[in-house]
Order: sequence, then structure tokens, then C-alpha cells
Amino acid sequence: MNRGAQLDAAALGGMEPLTLTGIFHTAKRRVRARGLQEPSEVLAGRVPSRGAVSALPSECEICGLTPSPLRGARELAKRMVMASRCALNRARQVLRLWPVLLGAGCTSHSFDATHIADVRYKPSNVYLRSKILDPQIKRVALLPITTVSSTETFTAGAQLLQPLVGAELEKAKRFELVIISPEELRQWTGQRAWRDDEALPPDFFSRLREGCGCDAVFFTQLTRYYPYQPVAVGWKLSLVEVQGRQIVWKADELFDAGDTIVANAARHYSGEHVHIEGPADDPAAILGSPSRFGQYSLSAILATLPTLPER
Repeated sequence: MNRGAQLDAAALGGMEPLTLTGIFHTAKRRVRARGLQEPSEVLAGRVPSRGAVSALPSECEICGLTPSPLRGARELAKRMVMASRCALNRARQVLRLWPVLLGAGCTSHSFDATHIADVRYKPSNVYLRSKILDPQIKRVALLPITTVSSTETFTAGAQLLQPLVGAELEKAKRFELVIISPEELRQWTGQRAWRDDEALPPDFFSRLREGCGCDAVFFTQLTRYYPYQPVAVGWKLSLVEVQGRQIVWKADELFDAGDTIVANAARHYSGEHVHIEGPADDPAAILGSPSRFGQYSLSAILATLPTLPER
């Protein structure tokens, strides 16, 4: 190796001499210093698909050499030490991308960056009276879904997603759930469905409490439903305390599979929680499935509910 490629530790900010061994030892040391144990942790639990790493520049702006991520980290390191003028530049690339390169393996398959990113989509349009759920709220009445429109599409969406609302609330394990049928609601309140933003009867909450013994009421409204790719589902949900009629939690969020961050999060959720026998068991299939995408959207939005008090 020529002298130009031997950069001292000061020039590299504490890095070992720029040899093949030194590069990898330094990379491992810096990654471990951040509390990371393996490349999959850097990628938030998802090992990348085999292939090149698109985050690498196509060529070095100093020497013009083109790195070859298709052949793995070792080939890249060899190329780095070939040119003394770009040694520091290449070393920094290895330090930044070592976990990805190591996980990428040695293959010529194409690389899709969206399969690496585990960007958890976090609903932001959420109101919380308190981060901790009132211990007095132990039993909650789930009302039938309402929609912003009475079109056939919305009606079909409400019928498809209604069972999922109850299922995901059960999984959240915040309270005991009582599912109120449209007929029961009509019998107790005179109407088969209610929104939280409309004028409710004066005795609405007291009648529900008498009917099912609930401490709070969960309102569900479907604000967007597009069952074709890219699927989109919008929710307006609220949890209202019976005593005092106070809003405990409220969320208004749109989940659009056409949004890259939402799509990534949905695929990750599908890979972990949705398993179907056969070809349909592909995490990307969730982006074209209204029911599975609806399940993901409910899981994500209900994760913002206040947590249970510590015992």
C-alpha cells in the first residue's frame, strides 16, 4: 500500500491506520460504541434484501472510482485502499454504511431501500387528557362505526372494518370492551349510530351506563375509505368518560398507502403480525388489502391510547 493511503489516527478522528483490517476494526468499534450488536439492529429489526446499497454514491468525487456494493464490504474496502487521494472519503463511507453492507451480502439482486427502512409511522393528530388512563375506566362501550358519507363504498368499508375495531381494541388491553349492536343502541338511545360531534340526547351516557354498565364510550367514524391501490383509510376516534362527559382521548388520522413512510410501516407490521398461508403471505400485499391495511391503521392509532397505571 502506498504512503498516501496510510492516514494517521488524528486525521481519521481516532481511526486505526487505513488498512483492510483497520477499516473493519474501526467500523465495528464505532457501531458497538452506539450500543448496536448486529446490523439488523441498525435496520430496526429488518435485515435488508440482498443486493447493492443505494446509499453509496455512484462514484468518488475525488478520484472517480466507482464502489461495488454488489460484491460486499470486503470488495469495497479493497477499492478504497487503491487510491490514496480518496482514502479518507472512502473510510468515512465504510464507517457510515458498514452495518448495511455487512447485512447486504454478496449478490447481484436489485436493492429496494424501502425494504430496509423501518420507519414507524406515528399518528400525530392525537389528544390525550392524560398519558395514564384513569383507573376508574374499566369497562368501555364500543359503538357502531359511522361514516362521513352513505355511499356504497363507505358502507362496505364500515361493514368490513367494524369487527377489526373491536379486535384491535381487545389487543390493546386497556379496558374491558362491550360491543354495542346498532339495534341495542337504537333501543337505548333512539338511533342506530352516533357521532361524537353531533348533538347527543341529554340522557345518552346515562342510558348507556344503565344498559351495559360502561365507564366510558368509544366513538368510531370512518372518514376515508379507498379500497384500491394505493389503499387509504381515515379514522376519527374518541374515548369519552361517562361521568362528567370528558374526552379522555381523541384521534383524527389518515393512513395512505401512497405515502412512503406509511407504506414502510404497514409492510413491517404485516411481516410481524399478519401471516397467511400461500403466495398472499407477502408483507407488501398489505398495501393492496383494505382489511389488512385497515387492521394496521387501527393498531397504529390505538397504540396512542393512554397507558394503564402501574400496579
